[in-house]
Amino acid sequence: MSRWAPLLLAGALGCAGAPAAPKTAAAKPAPKAAPAAEPAPERVAETQPQEASKEDDGILSVAMAVQDFATAKVPLRPVSVDVGALPRVALPPVLTFNDRPAEMPAGPRTAFKTEEAYRGSNYDHMRALYFEIEGAPLTRLQIGTVTANNTAAAKAYVTCYDNYPSPIIQPARWETLTTDEAGAVHYRVTDAWFDGKECGAVALQTIDVKPTPIAGGLMYAFIDECKSCGHPQVVVLAPGNAVPRAAGLGAESMAAMGTFTIATLPVQRGGSASFIAHLTQPGMTEWFNGIKHNSPLQPGSSLALIGFDVAQAVEEGDPTAIAYATVVMSSGTIDQAVLSSMFRPRKVVRPRSKSMAFARENGF
Repeated sequence: MSRWAPLLLAGALGCAGAPAAPKTAAAKPAPKAAPAAEPAPERVAETQPQEASKEDDGILSVAMAVQDFATAKVPLRPVSVDVGALPRVALPPVLTFNDRPAEMPAGPRTAFKTEEAYRGSNYDHMRALYFEIEGAPLTRLQIGTVTANNTAAAKAYVTCYDNYPSPIIQPARWETLTTDEAGAVHYRVTDAWFDGKECGAVALQTIDVKPTPIAGGLMYAFIDECKSCGHPQVVVLAPGNAVPRAAGLGAESMAAMGTFTIATLPVQRGGSASFIAHLTQPGMTEWFNGIKHNSPLQPGSSLALIGFDVAQAVEEGDPTAIAYATVVMSSGTIDQAVLSSMFRPRKVVRPRSKSMAFARENGF
């Protein structure tokens, strides 16, 4: 027997003789604890829109930092626009110098509101005046070199010469947005001949149309038959103090700044057009004050992105159009110059040689 045998035998006997431990009832498993509530996601102002109120009628309000407005992806909520239901009118082409008559036509002179800007000290016969339309704060007025909806402003600066031997006849056009007693907005276009000798104008015709409000009233639209274009076009009216853009496929689109913004988008088979504008708070305030409508914008609205798109397939019977308006809720404000710089493409200067690069880096 080895020397380890007694120890192994004692261990075996001890294990066999030990009393068995009394059996105890198995413990019931503890009920599962309710899962911990997940922490609420942090609100990201740049991407999470606020709920739009019932009165906004197409305006989406979002919280976004002003400095992020140019780079962040702005959420949109497009609404369909029935192009066939928009009012239709045929706007006349603008008058040109080639069409001017030899004498001023007969008729009553337009009652402009004038303000003297300058009178020559040695030339009593020369005076410069600011002209504007009485009672129409939203006016695009052009006297002289009239172009299609460009260079229009609330006032026109004109120099008149009393001693000129013959009339100085120039084309003139003014566009106004006014509101009637029933609250409907009217867009009026008046073409006239202006005489720089007598500082007066004779209106030839006035076209009046009641455009349809879109996106809570931040845009109004109607159809211009545009007989000179050969196809109809959507005319979009929007607040001024803006940075507008327009692009088209198949025909020319146009967007122009002024007291209020105006864009023309062609409608034709196989074509499309798009209008977009960035608005500022002062421009939106002037807009709703000018049309005498209560602003649907919430307090803190400082910027807005609006747009209108129209397209018609070759085999499509009616065009398809959408519009959108996203208003940025922010405590900050931004002016026209800063807004323009935010969206102006940066010019990249590439040096032609290493010597030019060295000169630029060292300020030569």
